[in-house]
Parts: sequence; structure tokens; C-alpha cells
Amino acid sequence: MFDHDDDDNDDGDDLDMAPNFEKMRGMGFICWREIPATNGEDQEDKQLSKKKTKLKNTKDKRKLDEIEPDEQEIVTPVKKAKKKKPKKKTRSNQTRATSTLQTADENKNEEVDTTANADSFDIDKKVWSDLHVSDDIIRSLLEQNFSEPTPIQRLTLPIAIRDHQDIIGAAETGSGKTLAFAIPILTHMSTLLENNEMSYGQFTSLILTPTRELAVQIKSHIQIACRYTKFKTAVIVGGMSTQKQERLLAQKPEIIVATPGRFWELLQENNEHTMDMSKLRFLAIDETDRMIEKGHFEELEKILKLINSDDSNQSRQKFIFSATLMLQSSDDKQKKKTKKKNDNQDKLATLISAVGMSAKPKIIDLTKKFGTVETLTEARVNCPLEEKDIYLYYFLSLYPGRTLLFTNSIDCIKRLQSILTLLKRNPLPLHAQMEQKQRLNNLERFSSSENGLLIATDVAARGLDIPNIKHIIHYQVPRSTELYIHRSGRTARADRQGLSIMFICPEEVFLYRKIIKTLNRDEDLQAFPIDITYLANLKQRVRLASDISRLHHQVAKVTHEASWYHKAAKELDIELDDNIEDIEKARSANTKEVQKKEMQLRNELDLLLKQPLKYTSSLNVSRSYPLLFGDPDQLASRRKNDTTALDELKHRS
Repeated sequence: MFDHDDDDNDDGDDLDMAPNFEKMRGMGFICWREIPATNGEDQEDKQLSKKKTKLKNTKDKRKLDEIEPDEQEIVTPVKKAKKKKPKKKTRSNQTRATSTLQTADENKNEEVDTTANADSFDIDKKVWSDLHVSDDIIRSLLEQNFSEPTPIQRLTLPIAIRDHQDIIGAAETGSGKTLAFAIPILTHMSTLLENNEMSYGQFTSLILTPTRELAVQIKSHIQIACRYTKFKTAVIVGGMSTQKQERLLAQKPEIIVATPGRFWELLQENNEHTMDMSKLRFLAIDETDRMIEKGHFEELEKILKLINSDDSNQSRQKFIFSATLMLQSSDDKQKKKTKKKNDNQDKLATLISAVGMSAKPKIIDLTKKFGTVETLTEARVNCPLEEKDIYLYYFLSLYPGRTLLFTNSIDCIKRLQSILTLLKRNPLPLHAQMEQKQRLNNLERFSSSENGLLIATDVAARGLDIPNIKHIIHYQVPRSTELYIHRSGRTARADRQGLSIMFICPEEVFLYRKIIKTLNRDEDLQAFPIDITYLANLKQRVRLASDISRLHHQVAKVTHEASWYHKAAKELDIELDDNIEDIEKARSANTKEVQKKEMQLRNELDLLLKQPLKYTSSLNVSRSYPLLFGDPDQLASRRKNDTTALDELKHRS
């Protein structure tokens, strides 16, 4: 899903099929379709067919930023043709091995199939070509099953490609914003090449984004769209070794996707490939609302000032995109409410000016009135601060599925990771203090696990598209409405259903009220149903896990301090004072007692986790499940026919 090495190219499948078969993809499945053979087909034709088959079997990368369906209220400039669905046939390995013995009648049926597929291909191609997308890009998109554009793409592409206008775009997460600016850039670059106005190896396009993970994702989208071009894309982000960066730039990529801080450092190093900005023809800034926050804006301003230091800005096309770009609270519309809001609005205006947007850029705003998609179900859990862990464990135990849990601090992540690991929930952390390689590795592990649990700060809330996330848990109420929208937008993508649930303690009610008001909600989020009798059984397990985690941290702290004393004494070539030695001995004895207590609690917790837990369901039927021990995937298989979190809400509402 994520590129560990930006130098790696996508390899096709190693399986060599008979030349009269071609690989087809659709709805997440792979099947093989027979191409009717002709009697006069010679060996050369067979080899050519085989090469084409291998070319089509390039690894499918479409796991990010899945497309949402067209929305009824949006008027698009393209008349949509009625689409005839082709028949699709799947084949087992055994069938594939013996398929050359098919009868003439079966071949005839396949010919009908081929005609249907050809008609479908022509319809899909016309949809994209009417938006002025080049043939090579259309071919790439259709092979990856991007059969039709999303609303933001339908409205953006003609204006950006045909009219060459600057674009300011706002649309909900998962709406296809990345391709909305990537396709025009690639289409124009192809035209520039044809007209000899640029050459391969010329730094032509710059895309700036706030996080490393989003930069990698954007590169993946570009690679999807430009499979049949020779354009190269490089990702330049923090945490990358100097040697790798130099190796990437030595390949002279036409497109660079970068974070502002790292790209500014690169400009100061006077790298040969990026020194000349006069030939930069395209500039895109993604997640703009994040860019104007503290930590990004200063470097971004410097980059824009350097880019616009000559007259080339007049011919440069600019794109500014975000999910919450146009969002304002109701009070802000009436008056200037807070200094922070004023600062951000001033920064946004400054950014648009610094980018050098044309006098009348095209503004495309598809954000909904309430800021979240229709397929998202939102709920809340009101609970005391000291009981949040119990309610969290309750939800994770009863409702399996890929879950992304957000906190407001790294310390909170570390504490929850320790407790949930002891409770056999297998959590994966994601935060800014982790090495990039470990962050990407955890994202891949999370994405590959049907019941994965990822605990993250808001570093993961911006732009990442991890497929099939069922639940978003706001363990702590987000500090702003924009964060709430971005967090919640990780689920309910591509017309799938998803649940966002917020845990609210009394100290956080004011933040919750602010979010509800900014989102123009007349009512509270619905309360998620909780079986109180079940909570009582969970309380002891969570308490034991918390005590074990606290004791373990206490031992680790003492051990670290003792190690520091001895290391310092050794470096200074001195002996420790007798008083310090006595203190160390006392600490050591106390540590052994603490470790003994910790081991006792671990044994007690392990016994509890091995016991099945009886509870009364929402339907008042007594059931018993071994829910709270073992692998989460096994838990899911035990409960796969039971009520989901969304079903529970519908039943109680």
C-alpha cells in the first residue's frame, strides 16, 4: 500500500499465462478472460499477445483515496451515457490450466463477452475524454477501474484542462481531490512535450503537502494515472537519508511531491535539479488548512517567495485543495470571534496571494452543510474521565472491525498502547516521534488486518486513505472542528458505511459543544447504547491492566535512573558516594517487590482473560462469548453473525 523505497518500480505478475488469456480486474477480484483464437494466428502474434498480457498485469495499486459516487444535487457539465454492464467470468487455477480444451460454443460465448466489454470500455472512455483528459491517462484510469470521475473531478477537470484556470477546491475527504489536480497536471505536461515546450528530466511540477504519509499517497495516485507516460515522480520528505534523496533527484523527476520543511532545506542546498524554478509550470498545495497552521506556514511562505521571484508565475497553473477550506463557524460569519480564527483566515488570504493565484481563480466548493458525508453515522459516549478506558474496551470487545482511534497527545497513545496490549487488543501506534519506516510499517500492518487497531495523533488524520475502516474513535474530543472532520473522514469512504464515535468526559463538553455549533447541528450526536451490566465485568480487567502498566513504568523509571548514575560515574572516572550506593540498594530492593507485585497482577489478568464473559444483549437474550482473550481475528469469526455497532445504533434509535 505504501512505498518503502521510492526507487522501487511496480513489477508485473510473474505468472505467464497462455497468450489467449488476459487478466481482468473488477470489484477487488481478479479473473482471466479468454481471447478467442484465430486459425491463422502465428507464433509472432502469440508472442505479441503474451507481452500485452504481461503489460496489463502490472500490480494493482488502487488502495488509496477511493472514489465516492456522484451526488444528486451537483450539476455536471457532462451528460452521462447509460452504461451497459459487461458479463464477468472468474476462473479457478484448475479451469485456467485446462481452458485450452474449450469447445467452439464456449469460444463463441466469449466473443459476446468481448463485445460487451468493448462497449463498456468505449462508454467509460467517452466520459473521461469529454472532460478533456488525454488518451494515455484514460487508459491508465480505466485499467485501474476508475470508470467514471467523482463530482470534484467532473467540475475541476474541464476548467483546469480546457480553460487552464487556477483552481481553489474544497470537497469532503475521500472525494478524489488528488486526481482532480494530478490529472490536469499530467495532461498539460503531455501537451507540453508534444509541442516541444518541455523535455523529459525537466522539473516541471511541484506538489506540497503537510505530511510524509500523504506525500507517499499522492505519488501512488500519480503513478496510477501516468502508467503509460515516461514521467517520473519523486517524494522528498523529512526522515529521508541524504543519499536516497540525491539518488532520487539524480533520476531527474519531472514531478516532486514534498513537505514544506524538507523542500525548503533542499532549496538551500542548491541541488542542481531544483535550482532553476523558472521552468516550474504547475504548483499544487494539498491540505491547505493544515499548511497554514504553526510549523508549516513559515517554510511555505519562503518557498512561494522564491518560486515567484521571476516572471514565470504568469504562465504557471496553481491548485489549492482542502477538505475544510471554506469552513467557518456561524459566529465567524457575524463577527471576528477569536484571534486564532482571524490569524488563520489572514494566513489563508496571505497564502492565496503568495501562491500568485490569478485575479479570478475558479472556486469549487462541494463541502456539505454539515461538513461530513451522508454515509457517516456519528455517535457519542458520555462518561467520566477515569472510566474512558472501560468504555473503550467495551466497544473494542463487542464490535470487531478495522478501527482507528485518535488521541490528542503522544503520551496518551503510549499509555493506551500499554493497557490495550495487556488486554490482548494488539494496538499499533502512529505518531510524529516514530521513525518514518516504523510509521509506514504500522500503517501497512493495520491496512492488512481486517480487525486492526491503530492509535494515532492527528498526524494520520490528514489525507490518508486506509481502505475499509469501520470505526473512528475520538478517545479525546478533537480541539477543532476541522480536526473532527478530517478524523471522521477516514471512514465512510467511497459510499461505504462508517461510524464515528466520540468519548466525552465533563471536562471536554465545551469542546464538543463548539464542534456541534460550528457544524450547524440543531441536535446532539446520538448516544451510543451501552449495556451497563456488561461494563461491570470489564472494570476489573481494565483496572488490572492499568495497575500493571503503572508498575511496569515505575520499574522502568527506577532502572533508567540507576543506569544513568552508573554511566555518569564511569564517564567521569569517579566512584559513587556511599549515600548514593545506599539509596540504590534500597531502590533495588523496592524494585524487586514491585516486579513481584506486577507478576502477580499479570497472572491474575491472564486468568480473567481466559474466561468467557456472560452478558445480556440489547435484545435481552443471555449469551456467552469468549470475547476478551485471544487474537482479534478469532474474535471476529466468533461474532461475525452478531450485531454490528451500526446495527446497534439503528436498533436503539
